[in-house]
Amino acid sequence: SYVNTLGTEIRYDLELETNFNKSPTELDNFATDNSEIAAYVEFVLPLDGQISGLRLADTIPVDFSAQQVDLAGLSGGSFTLIMENQFPLETDIFAEFQNETVQTIKTLVNTAIVAAGMVDNDGIVVEATRSDLSISVELSELEDILSETTRLVLRYELTTRPDGEDVQLYDNYRILLQLVGAFTYELNN
Repeated sequence: SYVNTLGTEIRYDLELETNFNKSPTELDNFATDNSEIAAYVEFVLPLDGQISGLRLADTIPVDFSAQQVDLAGLSGGSFTLIMENQFPLETDIFAEFQNETVQTIKTLVNTAIVAAGMVDNDGIVVEATRSDLSISVELSELEDILSETTRLVLRYELTTRPDGEDVQLYDNYRILLQLVGAFTYELNN
């Protein structure tokens, strides 16, 4: 990985208003030699460069017991990890449920590639890329997940795509995640 610390261009925009909040026919509020003019500068400095194999991790507390899932009649189910990638970087994701002693209960995603967000001609992400990563679980696994899980562990590896192309990173880029569970019940007559 490298970070380009030398700027290649400066973009600017200037707006000036006179007779602000006055009628165009009243010229009593025009700038004179006794007037003061103030200028305000807004500065945006993105991180610009290429990234290969940047690893990030996050641990999210989970408490399925608060959901009070009725295990009677439960025959299985699935979990879907819905991910929106707002970064201009391809993301390889790993996700697993762990218990309070940090033992793996179930790996949801071992490795899955989520495409980079869509960028415009200026290299700014204009649309996040969404991926739905689903896994089916058997009844015994589901019982363990619902009763023992205390956290969801996520690991990401971020890489510039296509290779060799610089991207710009801004502080408002995010990876948004939502975990959805769907359970299958069998009803007895």
